[in-house]
Amino acid sequence: MVFIDRVRQEAKRAFDRIRNEKLKNNLLQAIPFWVASLVTGLAAVLYSRLFSLAEKGTAFIVHTHLWLFFIVTPLCFITAWWLVQQFAPYARGSGIPQVMAAIELATPKYNDKVNKLLSLRILFIKVLSSLIKDAAMRRNLGDAGLRDIETRFSIERWNRDLAKAFDKALSRDSN
Repeated sequence: MVFIDRVRQEAKRAFDRIRNEKLKNNLLQAIPFWVASLVTGLAAVLYSRLFSLAEKGTAFIVHTHLWLFFIVTPLCFITAWWLVQQFAPYARGSGIPQVMAAIELATPKYNDKVNKLLSLRILFIKVLSSLIKDAAMRRNLGDAGLRDIETRFSIERWNRDLAKAFDKALSRDSN
């Protein structure tokens, strides 16, 4: 606490030495944005590191016991769903509609509704559930895995096979 008080005092002294009032005003308006951008950058780096750790855990499971991946993946999806249902039902979905609604409701009259849509609890559950489900499935695929899925589950191939099945069924009915 002593350190923070000392930094505040030094910052105040430096700020008081500025004689240009317009510069002072602009500086006071810019500081919250600088702090917010710093916090956002640090949060993004932390989120990326957490995903990297989760990917390493998934890679370990895949490389040691591949069959375990088919048990862990559904468990991760169910766990992520349960976390959201149990602790933060408003954390469902992408979050974009919730943010848009919160922006429209950003008045003191609707603070309780905004807090339901955007809160630290929702943020924490959203991050935790995305780490659990995304790292378990999507992040481990890579380019080779995505190409494999595209060839196995190709829409064109599926349409072609479906057309063949219909043609075969129609040819049997006409005979």
